[in-house]
Amino acid sequence: MEYLFVLAGGFALLFLIILISNKGKRTDHWILALLLILIITSSYYVFLLYHKNGDYYQPIFSEINYAIPLLYGVLLWFYSRSLLLRDFSFKKLDILHFLPFVIFLAYVFYMMLNQKIEVEHKMGYPLIKLIINPIYIFLTLNFLNRFNKKIQDKYSFDLQEHHYWLSWVAYGGLGLWIVACLGNIFNYLNEGQYNLLGDYFLVGFLALFLFILAYVGFNRTKIFQAVQEDVVIDMEEEIPTLEKSNDKKEYKEQFDKLLAVMNTDKPYLDSQLSLHKLATISKIPAGKLSSVINTYADQNFYDFVNTYRVKLIKERLRTDDMELYSILGIAEECGFNSKASFNRVFKKMEGKTPTQYLKSIG
Repeated sequence: MEYLFVLAGGFALLFLIILISNKGKRTDHWILALLLILIITSSYYVFLLYHKNGDYYQPIFSEINYAIPLLYGVLLWFYSRSLLLRDFSFKKLDILHFLPFVIFLAYVFYMMLNQKIEVEHKMGYPLIKLIINPIYIFLTLNFLNRFNKKIQDKYSFDLQEHHYWLSWVAYGGLGLWIVACLGNIFNYLNEGQYNLLGDYFLVGFLALFLFILAYVGFNRTKIFQAVQEDVVIDMEEEIPTLEKSNDKKEYKEQFDKLLAVMNTDKPYLDSQLSLHKLATISKIPAGKLSSVINTYADQNFYDFVNTYRVKLIKERLRTDDMELYSILGIAEECGFNSKASFNRVFKKMEGKTPTQYLKSIG
């Protein structure tokens, strides 16, 4: 069963190799790389520990591995901020977030030197880890929740893709914490050969979680690809194209397919439509779909979708039943989820506010 640790470490190593082999790495890539290195190190240590039936101790290496889990929540917090915030940078006060790790590591060294490890182990070294990590996990989830409300109104499909990826990572971290709590309760209540069996459950969950992240990372996002420019693209910024694509014919066929879907299925009526939802509906991979839109519509994802919404709103405003509805009510039926985003997008595309446009058509 100890080979579960090898499986978990193997997935983390695969991610790490792909990540460090790419050019154009940013701060978020380095933080993610550090997280993967820590997972690999912990997996290797616990594999050695269980392979030798718990009778394994290596000075310094063992102490560090006792403290490593304290870094997971902190690094997750910094990773999410560095990936989503354009102006993110480390500040001097940020070092305070690593203070619990330093203090705990010093404490473990002290206990090891005084041969009190057995007593402390029965008392539960993991207790402090189970207290610190959820604080940062819930901070991250709260940050993602607040940030999600801004994506529809202000940011590009790239940022939504990163938010989607981070949601998987953060909720997976929450799941790992829950499994760790249950595992420690199991270990505390059981002795002998069943003691520490809860750790197998934790690493088994970790291996499964990393496998799922592999699918999400490689098939639903471009998170492991090299970054050529700032990935946080504002809706007003220049849109990349595929002028250097070696197979523009294929992309043109995909674009025609997309137009047929937009006109027939009208997915833009869904106010929660995302790049991934549209990719599922159109059966075009998300990474390719964004490039197709950029190249042949000369727009980013949100402008492309909002063009259809605004066109439909203009048609509705010209109908005889206009007096039965408010402008905002029509906007919501056409796919907008807030008054602010509707007014901003409409004025951007038509050069006038919805009210001004209504007056102009009598």
